[in-house]
Amino acid sequence: MTKQTTYIERDVSWMYFNHRILQEAEKQEVPLLERLSFLGIYSNNLDEFFRVRVASLNRLVDNENLSEKNRKAIKKTLKTVNRLNEEYSSEYTKAIKRVFAQLEEHHIRLLKETQLNDEQKQFLKRLYYDKLNGSTNPIWLSAISPLALLPWCIQTNIPCLRPIHQHSSERRLRQYHVS
Repeated sequence: MTKQTTYIERDVSWMYFNHRILQEAEKQEVPLLERLSFLGIYSNNLDEFFRVRVASLNRLVDNENLSEKNRKAIKKTLKTVNRLNEEYSSEYTKAIKRVFAQLEEHHIRLLKETQLNDEQKQFLKRLYYDKLNGSTNPIWLSAISPLALLPWCIQTNIPCLRPIHQHSSERRLRQYHVS
């Protein structure tokens, strides 16, 4: 009699692992900024996973030298990963909205430059020239939603994002990293 071994495929297992990070971000007993950090970790992990692992799996499926058995197994993994991602994505959206609402209760807001009044714009300009200029490293990012970027900024201790308009059709964010 042979024993059948049950295991969870590594990429699916990785999705479960990353989901546990998301669950930490949803726990009310975890301090608010730590929850925001967990959201950033979750998001960064997921981005890298899709850039590296999922892209590799998709390339393997297209490999004409791959056996049909392996192709089916990879397709099954991709289907499971995509299903889990869809499920976790709605969870992430709800979690980040809750965390942002709680940040708002503590008067912490993510604002666009157009939402600042003249006094706030002057304050940020003075802060940059008096305190940050010379000790920052600009990093150019294109077409990224500030909502998606905030957890990453907190995780990496990035204090300021400023939209820069070079052309009316092009919008970039300049990110200042305090050294």
